[in-house]
Amino acid sequence: MKAAFITLSATAVIVDIFIRKTSGYTFDETIRLEFGGSTCELLKEYIDDSALTSYLSLPSDILNYRIIEMPFSDKNKIISTLPYALEGLIRGTYDSCVADCIVLGQDDADGRFQVLVVYIDKEALRNKLSELKVVGVEPKAITSLELRYKLSRLSVDALYDNVQLTDEARITMCQEEIATPLINLAKGELAYSKDIVKTIRNLKIALLITALIIMLTGAYTVYKIHLVNNRVETLKSYMIDSYKKQFSEEVRVIDPIYQLKAKIKKIKEERGFFNSISPLQNLAILSGINVSNVVLIELEMTTDKMTLKGEAVKISDVDEYKDKLTSQLADVRVIETKTTTDNKVLFTISAQPFNEADTVKERPPKQTINHKQLDTNS
Repeated sequence: MKAAFITLSATAVIVDIFIRKTSGYTFDETIRLEFGGSTCELLKEYIDDSALTSYLSLPSDILNYRIIEMPFSDKNKIISTLPYALEGLIRGTYDSCVADCIVLGQDDADGRFQVLVVYIDKEALRNKLSELKVVGVEPKAITSLELRYKLSRLSVDALYDNVQLTDEARITMCQEEIATPLINLAKGELAYSKDIVKTIRNLKIALLITALIIMLTGAYTVYKIHLVNNRVETLKSYMIDSYKKQFSEEVRVIDPIYQLKAKIKKIKEERGFFNSISPLQNLAILSGINVSNVVLIELEMTTDKMTLKGEAVKISDVDEYKDKLTSQLADVRVIETKTTTDNKVLFTISAQPFNEADTVKERPPKQTINHKQLDTNS
């Protein structure tokens, strides 16, 4: 990072270039431009650098001075009271000038502070800044090297004396001013705004980049969601096709995972059913009961109930079949009898099935075994 200290003199423009290092600003070179028709163009050529910070030094003889007394030494408080303190001491109004102040010291007698007020006509300063702005120069601070030299090397009585700074003294004063400006007349509407404009521009760029990142992130997220949805639909379609191949008897398949879990649960329940009631043993009991003129048509069996439906020639045949069932099974009851048009008797008998287990751990759904034209005599 570089700094350019522009010093205006009666005959020339002197530009001292400094390079910022760890220890501070180090002198690099001096450019001297004599006043002429191409001075501005040459100045632009030398300091046309966006990373360069400019400072402006005004001749001390174009500045105006007033010495006032204040009961405090805080510079900000003094500046805020200057419009009232300078009333009647300056030509024109305070608003027509730009002012700054320097606390010179404290009077031992009354304890009040001696303050040097430095001011310049605002319009005259605006004209000088406009000339510099044409070549892209906007000073961060407006000060006076000659004033610093007079106050530090001479005294306040030398304010209106003419001084000629040597190159060595000028460079030293420049380094001191860059570190801590003695005064800064770049105030109010003439204040330095380059950093503010640069910050606003960078902020707009950052907001634009942030908006683009949000848009790209949103677009990427939408795209990923679209891919995931397509993948889910593909997997769902694959699972439905696979389920239909395994269970071709089912016509309507909506949720293959749920339906497959239901199938597995049903198989487990059926397995528990057959493990708990020994259906073969119950069938063997039924096949061992012989009653003439009785035909079993349907058999329903669960863990705690067995329902037999059949056909008999007479009611007495049904009673005989019930009595024989009672000798083999428990809780045998005739639930329903009905005579058909051909004078046969349809009956429904319930009984408790034979169970080898002492207790039934799980009650499965009702299982139906159809025995078409199962003759107990055969």
